[in-house]
Amino acid sequence: MKRKSIAKCIFLTIITLGIYGVFWVIDILWESDNYFPKNERFSPIWKVILSLVTGGLYGIFWWYRIGKYLHKANTKKIVDKSILYFFIKLVVFCGSLGALSFKIFNNSLLISYIPSDANTGSGIVVGISGILTLIMMILAQRDLNILANKRRK
Repeated sequence: MKRKSIAKCIFLTIITLGIYGVFWVIDILWESDNYFPKNERFSPIWKVILSLVTGGLYGIFWWYRIGKYLHKANTKKIVDKSILYFFIKLVVFCGSLGALSFKIFNNSLLISYIPSDANTGSGIVVGISGILTLIMMILAQRDLNILANKRRK
């Protein structure tokens, strides 16, 4: 297990317009699997696919479990963030769903009644969802770095 520079990950995510963030999430899922019981481990690629297929619902469940197992791995330095991860993912899920439904509703029914400035509302929701996801990734990576330091000693 290796430490990752959080600042470098944020920088690369911003520079690549979020593409590196996808790989960072997969890496966090891969690294966190080391702290799960052997019978509950499976490929992070499948976790991402299941999250996409279920519209993000599986991601809410899985991030909650990551918080629980990282806390179990080192209870002295890592605060249990499972509930925080759950609520962040729930807000992101609801916000994304709301923005998507607004876009569909706006484009199909009210295209002539809503001014084009109203589309910025859904863009703001998506931006806030991205920022919340980034915060969650930073917290998880910080916990993984703490555990990596513990293993080195």
